[in-house]
Amino acid sequence: MGRRTTTLVVFLELPFPVIMTRRFIEAPEPLVCASWLERMISEIPLISIVDDDDMVRAATETFVRSLGFDSRTFASAESFLRSSALLKTRCLILDVQMPNMSGLELQERLSNLGFEIPIIFVTAYPDETVRHRALQAGAVAFLLKPFEAYGQRFVDCVFKALKEDRRSAP
Repeated sequence: MGRRTTTLVVFLELPFPVIMTRRFIEAPEPLVCASWLERMISEIPLISIVDDDDMVRAATETFVRSLGFDSRTFASAESFLRSSALLKTRCLILDVQMPNMSGLELQERLSNLGFEIPIIFVTAYPDETVRHRALQAGAVAFLLKPFEAYGQRFVDCVFKALKEDRRSAP
């Protein structure tokens, strides 16, 4: 048998599947059937990002994807509410201050509609009253941009949100 390189995909059950890759020389034949692989990949948690700032949205999406999660981005609360991602989102990263509908208003709307999506708020304008209100309404975390939004605290909050995901939707 000639030398070849193959990527093996390994799924570990935590609160969600994790993909790890490893390269082999003269690798064994694939042990995973395509339908099982497709099913497992489809179960990678979707994290939705709602922020009116294009650069923040892009940076957050890149960071979330680097953690191995699927992500969708939205420039407004209204576009998120109209999307099919609403039913699939396992964690919502949400800006506080946005035009038309604020992050807090979206949190309230989701609650009124019966969705219990874990929310991580991010803001560049810290306000203790807003922070208290968001956390009282069930937010997982309230992080400050840019410092807390792209570090270990953010990662810990995402894992906590996925662990607390109640998947309750109408």
